[in-house]
Amino acid sequence: MSTTPAERWTRVGLLLCLGWYLLQAGYFVARIDPAVAPDHAHHLQLVETMHQFGFFVPLERVDPYLATTSRNFFVYHWLLSFFVPLAAPLGLALPTLLRLLNVLLGLPFFWFVFKGSKLALGSAPRALWAVFLLSNVLMLSFLFSSISWDNLINLCAAGLIYHLFRYAKEREPGSLFGVFAWLGFGCLVKAAFFPLALLSLLVLAWDSRADFRGAWRSAREAFARATLARRALVATVLGLLLCANVALHGRAFVLYGKLSPRCADVVAQASCLQKHPIIEKYALLAERLGERRDLLLDPIHYAFTWADYMIEKSLGIFGYASFYQGRLFLGVVELFLLFALLRLARILSQRDKLLLYGAFIATSFAMVLIAWVNFPTYQRFHVLPRYTFIAVQGRYLFGVLPLIVMLVAHAFASVERRWWRLGLGVTLSLLLWVGGFPTFVLDGGPGSLTDNGILQWKYQRLLHGEQDFVHP
Repeated sequence: MSTTPAERWTRVGLLLCLGWYLLQAGYFVARIDPAVAPDHAHHLQLVETMHQFGFFVPLERVDPYLATTSRNFFVYHWLLSFFVPLAAPLGLALPTLLRLLNVLLGLPFFWFVFKGSKLALGSAPRALWAVFLLSNVLMLSFLFSSISWDNLINLCAAGLIYHLFRYAKEREPGSLFGVFAWLGFGCLVKAAFFPLALLSLLVLAWDSRADFRGAWRSAREAFARATLARRALVATVLGLLLCANVALHGRAFVLYGKLSPRCADVVAQASCLQKHPIIEKYALLAERLGERRDLLLDPIHYAFTWADYMIEKSLGIFGYASFYQGRLFLGVVELFLLFALLRLARILSQRDKLLLYGAFIATSFAMVLIAWVNFPTYQRFHVLPRYTFIAVQGRYLFGVLPLIVMLVAHAFASVERRWWRLGLGVTLSLLLWVGGFPTFVLDGGPGSLTDNGILQWKYQRLLHGEQDFVHP
């Protein structure tokens, strides 16, 4: 089957975007210490533990504290543990091998983003531009070069969103299978996937509200028409995912009374304080200083500060050492995003069904993150220097970042005047491209990373009379 010149150029453009991503991720693997990445040591230890003891040995028997810090979610580490024996024959250090495997997870991630963007934006060039913008989010490429279960979660999110969009637009029964497959798999990887899973189900229910019975009948008929091998595959995959979710979350609920148990639910509180330095510091400092409610930001002020932090820690690098481009770069990017937000509020209409679904999912996910995770954590740790905004990290929004990028691409691509549209699009592209990986390399690469002091910071001096609590 022949392809048109436009299709060939689209493929070339997509390959260039993937190559640009691989260049960045490969550089990070080769030049950046793996310990810079968030929670590197924890994930590496879990992979090694899974390799040694297997998936079906309750981790509480091996290391109770290690078990609770992942809230009984070990599928990512279990899958990686199968590759541990390959490190020595390949002549690679285990962290390097695992990082390269995570880099590979980025390829299907960007593929799903391209396919989903093509459905939502209505054209391949716009979808390609969305992928290009996403490939220049520095923290995303850095995260894919790290050992982190967030990479598998982000892949599940991209797969879920693509199949949800495809089913909503084309009513293709195979996409409905994809929705439930990615949804079920994502719920096995990390609790942070739960809000996205729920929001996707709400969108699916809303989209099928006019003819729910017809949609169900169409899915059953498609299943009946499929070959025996396909029916067996669908039934096996969905059955295994359902059983695995019931077993994993049902066990946690029966044993601990909640789907995602915390440290103190499994291990004695004294052990949690001893092994979790942040909790220990908080307990000691709270006893000395009290709540200090006078330092708290109000929710509105906090939301604006939260958005600023999220953008900065997405476009830069945030781990145990960090790289940020500076306030001027961040301010210009935020002006572009503000323009996109104001324009979207004016131009989105019912005919942009998929984009409306994307806006609902992204906005709702962000509100859940603020209301149930970030703001409560801020209220708890606001008296601690360096920990005031500890849970505000751009990577926690990466599950819906493709949706945000799709919306931004739509806002600029729909500008009526051609030269304004071209000028704004090129300016934004150059801003993100030049201000991302090239700036990091020209600033010194690994030498431009600044130690956050999260591991080295000592709380003892604060307990001896030095009142240096500065509100950001």
